[in-house]
Formats: sequence, structure tokens, C-alpha cells
Amino acid sequence: MQVLAGINGTIAAESAAIYAMEYAKAQEYTLVVFHMPNPKDSREDVEASMNRLETLASAQEVVLEKLFFANDSFRELREYLQHNYVDIVFCATRKARSLLNHSFSKKLLALGTGLDVAVVRVVRVTEVRDVSKMMLSIKEDRLGVKKFTFFSMLASAFEADAQLYSISNVSKRKLALLSFASIKEKLSQINHSLRHYLKLSAFMPYNLVIKHDFSEDEVESILYNIATTRTDLVVVGAKRLQWRWFFFKEAPLEKLMRETSANLIALYTQEN
Repeated sequence: MQVLAGINGTIAAESAAIYAMEYAKAQEYTLVVFHMPNPKDSREDVEASMNRLETLASAQEVVLEKLFFANDSFRELREYLQHNYVDIVFCATRKARSLLNHSFSKKLLALGTGLDVAVVRVVRVTEVRDVSKMMLSIKEDRLGVKKFTFFSMLASAFEADAQLYSISNVSKRKLALLSFASIKEKLSQINHSLRHYLKLSAFMPYNLVIKHDFSEDEVESILYNIATTRTDLVVVGAKRLQWRWFFFKEAPLEKLMRETSANLIALYTQEN
């Protein structure tokens, strides 16, 4: 089984590939670092980046392969994905006015291969290999197996303290009207629904806790929780946060990726 990581010669892409390496190592998968031609990329920088990753992979006892595509049509990439057993593709976002629109990750998702895609936003390069606290943000008890497995593999690789951050969307007015008993019952229901994940985490080399929050602004709550808990790496389900409401200038996911103070992975799966 393979884990793919797109390389373009930037520190962000190289950092994203390090997360891919840790993910591959946790499952003894092969890491394939690939490059597609782009006028913005320096072939020299791409090769240097791949060589550094190759050295690191050797030290980590991870099998690494290099792959250079001949053109940027995505046809070769599609054919490669169709003829090889690939678990997930990692890629980084460039600094631009839009972090998602017209990006490589957007084109990758448009291939419709059904693969999971991890879009990495790197804001702290120095903390890529030093992850002690991780957070997975979910809406109430909506946590799919794929998302938890991805988060669990990375948390296991880093042996990090892990937090499930459960957010219930409630307006301040409605929250003020809720009784203490109602809030307690709601939290008990969520904990009951998530109990299987807590049981599974007992067999993993990391500590998992659940934190609850009631909020009318999910993104602001996530950003606040990142800052107050000093989280090193955040994972969010990307699909439900990628849609832009007509009265907002940008999608919740774009705002989150733009304003996050920690490295963040937006995970696209077939289940969320």
C-alpha cells in the first residue's frame, strides 16, 4: 500500500510530506513523493526537497520512492492512481489569495478517484516533527471511521496527547434558555455515541480525551481552542466546512486555514 505526497520544492510541501511519512511509518506503507511540472516550481528545489526526505525516510526506516510526471494534465496521475494501491494523497496549500480555489488540491479532488486527500496548511515549520498535542474537531458526535483512523494513526506515530473537540452549534440565546439538566443530558448522549472510539484508543500509544463546546461560530471556537490548548496539529473534516454561504466572503474552511495558529490538515474522505 502506498501513501502519496505532492512535492513542489517549497518548505510547505516538504513539511506536508513529513506528515505523510509519519502516517506511512505507522502502517508500514511505502511513501511515494511525486512532482507534476509547474512553471512556478524549480526542478532543482524539487529534487533537493526529495533528497532531504529520502535521507529522513532512511533514518526512519520508511521505504520512499520518487515519481516525476511528464506533464501537468493530471492524466498520468489518474492512471497511476488507477493502477496502484494508494491509501491517501497528501498535498500542501500555497500562500495565495485563495487557499483552496484553483489550487492543486482542488484539481486533485476533481479527479473523482474516490481517494482520501489530506490538504496540509503549514504555519509552524519547526513543529512539524515535534507534535505533542493533537486535536480532531467534530460536530457533536459525528465522527466517521476513516477520519478517526487517520487521526489515530498520526497520534500514534507522534504518541501525542489527543483531543476530540466536539462542537454543538447553538445560539447564545438558545444556550441561555437551556437548563443545566438539558446540557448534561446532551453531553451524556454525545459521550455515549463516542464511547467506542475511546475504547479503541485504550489500545493505542496516546491519550484521548473529549472536550465539549456549545457555539454559534464553529470556526472561531476551533481557533480559540487551538490557541488556549497550544495544539501542535489540528485535523478537521473538510467537506462540510468547504461550502461558502452567500453572505460570507470565504468558506469556513478557508477562514480556518487562513487564521489557524497551528498546523492543520483538512481531510477529504468519502464519508464526511
